[in-house]
Amino acid sequence: MRGIGPKLPLNQMIDGGFDLTKTIAENVQQNLKNLVLTSPGERIMNPDFGVGLKNYLFENAHQGVYDTISSRLHSQVQAYMPFLDIEDLYIGPNDNDKFDQNTLNVIITYKIEPIDVVDILTITNIDTI
Repeated sequence: MRGIGPKLPLNQMIDGGFDLTKTIAENVQQNLKNLVLTSPGERIMNPDFGVGLKNYLFENAHQGVYDTISSRLHSQVQAYMPFLDIEDLYIGPNDNDKFDQNTLNVIITYKIEPIDVVDILTITNIDTI
């Protein structure tokens, strides 16, 4: 089967190959998720790569922390994925669940400029990733 890149997490197929992303939009979403979840210093030979969302798990939840994450996200997308336009961004608790305010949710609406596709990356319950 043909594909664009390996789908993460790696899943070996019966023929010995790995499952692949099939579309540009799927590959871009996987790369954006990787950018958001990778902590600075975690990627070998590129210590500035990554937003490091998990680094904020035990911070007191307030607008200042959300603004810091937003700023870091925008600068990382500009540096590593400049073909994306972030159209909307939500960072905060799950407002629909009043009993579970201790999780961090990120919803990114973005446009892949070269192919004019709008997509949404939702990362919920960061504490369980």
